[in-house]
Amino acid sequence: MFDFDAYQKNLEKKLEEYKIPHYMHEGVINYIMHGRATGSFLNAVFSNNLAAAVSRGDDNNQHALVNYIKFLHNHGPIGCHGSEGAVDYWKKIGGMHGQMTADHI
Repeated sequence: MFDFDAYQKNLEKKLEEYKIPHYMHEGVINYIMHGRATGSFLNAVFSNNLAAAVSRGDDNNQHALVNYIKFLHNHGPIGCHGSEGAVDYWKKIGGMHGQMTADHI
């Protein structure tokens, strides 16, 4: 059985390691774990729309943009990022919880 709590704790640890601004952690975690909608900056990051991410991010997030990409590449679940379609689908299925529940029914 998949350990959602351990997975979420690992994501939190990795967000710290990658120096993602603390005030963004909840949005990243809720999106990955539950497919919850994010603000325009995170939506652009998850959709791989870097031009939009740069224009929508505050100074801290603009400086951390490379770290977001590294975090997603190394620790983001397959399917949760890369295009607008991927983001829409991730939200529709309910993130990791939805994906793992559907995979194990």
